[in-house]
Amino acid sequence: MTKKTPPTMRQQVVQAAKDADVPIDDWDRAQVLGQLAGLLAAHPSIAGKIAFKGGAVMHLIDGSPRLSRDLDGVLVAAGRVTEATIRNALGTPKARKVVIEVSRFVTTTPDSILFQVITCHPVSGIGRVGVQLSINWQAPLLLAASPNSGQSGSTRP
Repeated sequence: MTKKTPPTMRQQVVQAAKDADVPIDDWDRAQVLGQLAGLLAAHPSIAGKIAFKGGAVMHLIDGSPRLSRDLDGVLVAAGRVTEATIRNALGTPKARKVVIEVSRFVTTTPDSILFQVITCHPVSGIGRVGVQLSINWQAPLLLAASPNSGQSGSTRP
């Protein structure tokens, strides 16, 4: 009797994308965005100070079919994040298993920073994945509550 070799992680990723009827590059991007979020959230200079929002997080948290091409973060603590901090967070030995290159194309404003291209290794092993990373420190994480929120009889979901 011959034992069947279990599928590799890469084979499982490719099969999961097929099962979900999602192009492999979109599936890989969603996985990479989750890895980047984890790396940033674990960095000592950023830990506990950042929340991620948008399609990437919706997919990772609740399996939303919305797949994103970028990772959007908001600082939830006072202060700002610098280009050097992000480069440091994405340049650790652990991060280098995910990140191939952080492009020199970075846009900073008084309220935010945008890394226009971060090139990553795909989980599937097929090609490369390019993503954008934006972090804002002035945009509210949540909208203000409406005057009727929390009252009984409210029609809000």
